[in-house]
Amino acid sequence: MHSQEESELGHRIEKIYLRRPGIEPGTREWESRMIPLHQALTHTYYFYHTHLQETDRGKYFCTATNKFGTIRSRTVSIAFGFIGEFILRRSKEVGSENWGKAISCDPPQFFPDVKFYWARDYFPNFVEEDRRVMVSYDGYIYFSALEKIDQGNYSCSVQSSVGNNGRNGPFFELQVEIYLVDTNKSYWLY
Repeated sequence: MHSQEESELGHRIEKIYLRRPGIEPGTREWESRMIPLHQALTHTYYFYHTHLQETDRGKYFCTATNKFGTIRSRTVSIAFGFIGEFILRRSKEVGSENWGKAISCDPPQFFPDVKFYWARDYFPNFVEEDRRVMVSYDGYIYFSALEKIDQGNYSCSVQSSVGNNGRNGPFFELQVEIYLVDTNKSYWLY
């Protein structure tokens, strides 16, 4: 069992509970990477950890021993992720019909990685990729050739690769204009 609590100082405390059936007393020891964590034992069954750092990520398990034998708990994984806040205002984007367009997500700071999604007009109306529209791994949305139907309000969303946490960016307008060619000018093709 795993839970999070706030300490009196505002630090998050990770608390992992070992449920051990039976009434026979014994010893318990939490380990990570095969290293005993004696300093983390502040209560018989719990592993407490304050001031978690990125270096504390990894797999943890508990070994319980009594006169009947030894048993090892399932592995508990601790992973870290961070997603900052989006800038709340964003300028409109303008593109020309039948021309390509790339729009950056302008994501907030994040660690370690995020997945990018684009919504259109409202959440959770996510943009479907096809032969004309693609969302890249780095957060750009690409239109191979804009059409009038692409005009609307768009928002970039990010989701942490570590958990289900995510953030939604502000909506901004994509305006698609008709591309006019000036017939009074000469164009040379090379």
